[in-house]
Amino acid sequence: MEDGDKLNTMDLIRRVVKEEDFFVFKLDIDNAPIEEPIVKALLEEEDGVEGGVSGLIDELMFEHHVAYDPMNEPWAHPKGVGDLHRSYNVFRDLRKKGIRAHSWP
Repeated sequence: MEDGDKLNTMDLIRRVVKEEDFFVFKLDIDNAPIEEPIVKALLEEEDGVEGGVSGLIDELMFEHHVAYDPMNEPWAHPKGVGDLHRSYNVFRDLRKKGIRAHSWP
């Protein structure tokens, strides 16, 4: 995600979403190399910064792709995508930032 790119997710949210909006962000591209940098950017964003994206998100729906035996058969996940422990930590950290983050399946 490069700053200034019209397809940069963080910039798009800043341009379109207003503080008074109830904004639900569904992140389900089914491509971990695209999704992970978006979540990483949300987690790395400083809290309370004016113009920040995390403060605009009321609910985040995110299908975090992880290696998990019951799901590996129907969906082949590339190696190195992480595991449930890491996923729980990602969602914990998003919630600590004040983002109501929800996972599935």
